[in-house]
Amino acid sequence: MTSLARRAAPPAKRKSGCGMIGCSTLFFGLGGGTAIALIDKGATGDTIGGVVFVVASFAGLVWLIAAAWVAWRHNQMVFPQLLSTWYRSWMCLACGNVFEPTSPPPPPAVAGDQV
Repeated sequence: MTSLARRAAPPAKRKSGCGMIGCSTLFFGLGGGTAIALIDKGATGDTIGGVVFVVASFAGLVWLIAAAWVAWRHNQMVFPQLLSTWYRSWMCLACGNVFEPTSPPPPPAVAGDQV
């Protein structure tokens, strides 16, 4: 994408990153729990490994809920204003400035009008 197209593109909605959060939770929960259980092969290692898995899963769930809430809140409060500003904006192709005109656009031409 060119820099001009990037500047003229509409604003994007915020994503929560659920896939990344889920993968990292599984990686740390299963990986950490399994590693501890393998290091200490007794009942203590299994217990600590299970605790690590539960704690990592709970932390991932809290992280997921917080990220989803922040994204939802942004999409409900900030995104409509950004999109409204984008709809009103114009870009000068000579200088590349993006601006909002001060006067309203002319009314559309009606069939039969002379120009």
